[in-house]
Amino acid sequence: MLTTADLASFVARAAFSDIPEECLRMAKRAFLDFTGVAAAGASEEVSRVSRRALLRPGETGSCTVIGTGVKTSPPEAAFFNGIAGHALDFDDVSRIMRGHPSVAVAPAALALSEHLGLGGKALLEAYVTGIEVCHKIGAVVNNSHYEKGWHATSTIGVFGATAASAKLLGLNAEQTRHALGIAASAAAGLRRNFGTMTKPFHAGRAARSGVTAALLAREGMTAHEAALESPGGFFELYADALSDQVGDLMSRWLMLTPGLRFKKYPCCSNIHGSIDAVLELLEKERFRPEDVERIVCGVYSTVPGILTDRHPETGTQAQFSLEYCVAVALLYGKVELGDFTDEAVGRPEVRQMMPKIKMTVSEDLQSHEMSEITIVLKGGSVFSRKVAVPKGHPLNPVSDDELSAKYLSLAVPVLGARKAEESMKRIGSLENVEDVRRLTALLAVS
Repeated sequence: MLTTADLASFVARAAFSDIPEECLRMAKRAFLDFTGVAAAGASEEVSRVSRRALLRPGETGSCTVIGTGVKTSPPEAAFFNGIAGHALDFDDVSRIMRGHPSVAVAPAALALSEHLGLGGKALLEAYVTGIEVCHKIGAVVNNSHYEKGWHATSTIGVFGATAASAKLLGLNAEQTRHALGIAASAAAGLRRNFGTMTKPFHAGRAARSGVTAALLAREGMTAHEAALESPGGFFELYADALSDQVGDLMSRWLMLTPGLRFKKYPCCSNIHGSIDAVLELLEKERFRPEDVERIVCGVYSTVPGILTDRHPETGTQAQFSLEYCVAVALLYGKVELGDFTDEAVGRPEVRQMMPKIKMTVSEDLQSHEMSEITIVLKGGSVFSRKVAVPKGHPLNPVSDDELSAKYLSLAVPVLGARKAEESMKRIGSLENVEDVRRLTALLAVS
């Protein structure tokens, strides 16, 4: 069984020199993706609400809140950047974690790196370490953990954020074990809150709790030495069944295999295959949306319990509506950020198309990533398309050019072209950045 001591030892021993080059490349791609979505997400209502509620007038600190002129303490910067990074539901996904790892780990790593005046190598070392911890815990508790209703971005993400923070603070194995134990008591987040502002709050809370746990452990706060694996610990309480296939977890780089998935569309990843299928059929068959009589969307058995917003009224709800996203793809030939505003959700043509779309469980699909679309036209023509691996999946990855284009589309409107382009270059060679503050200065706005 994976133990708290195993993870603590892994974190304490982790070294930049041991990280494979391909893993570092993946880390820089993921960090770029996070930074872009956080810059754009900083202006979302959930981000503004959070800052209004918690920032004190005249407050200042050492850490940048991306996409704003705010500087605050490391825990609070991690909190605000985690919320912003998840506000658009456009951030990366881990299949083995069943959640969004970077949006919990990256804000914690960035805040402490900036606060301590560390360089890009230290940031990358901590970030990769945190992502690996997320994956290793996810490998043990899923799929049971997710299916119980926990939001792994928060419940597992907090351990990744803690690991990254412990690495940057230079905690030894014993201190790290205590930090992970503290994090175990901060693990929370319900999938029931999907489709609301509380979902991105989960990411911010995980990032902040990770920084806090490591800081407390550094000063001597203790926790149970086996908070994960002991009776009454995290594993027993948060999962009904644990994987017994964990023998080589500590020797594999799970960031590479199964890897990370980068989103092409700003909505729940379980919808992406259906969107891909609709867009492919539109391009191939050249039919008109007004000629559609009905659409049947075949999904994996667990997906209807995730995509519960069948009749969304807000942009946040629409991110978890298969019917809405498929209608948008069909009508406009694309799905983009502008489709997830409250105003966009009320477009008459979309509301008229949605009742024609039915989600059904398909016994032929073997995973939640697979989708099968059947479109029936009024004249009787039938078109079908099955997508096994959506675009952005590690087995069907977005290219560097596509990821760069996504970053610029998100960052330029917030940071301006010069800062966006320069920050992208610096992240691309993050290991050569001597002081992370040279990067965060580009991510702030006046």
